[in-house]
Amino acid sequence: MRKAVWWGGGALVLALIGMFVASLLNQPSDKQLILQALDESIAASRAGRPGGVLEYLSRNLTWNGDEGVNRMEIADYIKRAKPEVTVMHREVVIEGDTATITTPVNVKLSMLGQSMDETLDRVTITFAAESGTKNLIIPVRKWRIIKVDVEGGFTPPY
Repeated sequence: MRKAVWWGGGALVLALIGMFVASLLNQPSDKQLILQALDESIAASRAGRPGGVLEYLSRNLTWNGDEGVNRMEIADYIKRAKPEVTVMHREVVIEGDTATITTPVNVKLSMLGQSMDETLDRVTITFAAESGTKNLIIPVRKWRIIKVDVEGGFTPPY
């Protein structure tokens, strides 16, 4: 009986180590991770799920140089307006632990009886790599948006 417990425990440990190593070897590329972060935050925005957006926003997010971005206001705005954001170009430029996407962006929303459908000609979204974990133990790189610069100074109506 005792041997069976040891064998079962050993097999479990080996299975966990195997899963850990497999997940390290099968991580997506940085470009894939960045585009995935972008896609998931856009989908969460459309659905009015602020948590899915805030997960990919840095706590030190800047908007057109303004460092005083209030995450709670962003969350409330996403819940109420459910903005539909379309990123026209998805070319990612990676330099070390930062990456940028420069693109036109279309923003559609309807809030308090007012609707907006505007294309912003040049938006630069800057991401930074951070370390995180998957399933509480597996180390992964996580890309978060640290800065958004909109040519012409567009400010969201939150």
